[in-house]
Amino acid sequence: KAIRRQRQMCIETGLAAYVASGMTGQQIARVLSISYDSVKKARYRLRQRLGLDRGDSLEDALRRFSE
Repeated sequence: KAIRRQRQMCIETGLAAYVASGMTGQQIARVLSISYDSVKKARYRLRQRLGLDRGDSLEDALRRFSE
């Protein structure tokens, strides 16, 4: 279970960087060697952790954090 959580955190960390750089979900899936559905789920979890509403831009929120 710890290994699974560690892998999930690596995916979410990479996802955050790729989303902030403007990559699409399909591009991110190819780079991380995961399915597009996994990218969508990770984006959803990341939005929850950041407390974003449905209409809020994940990309904009991540760019604000990196400034």
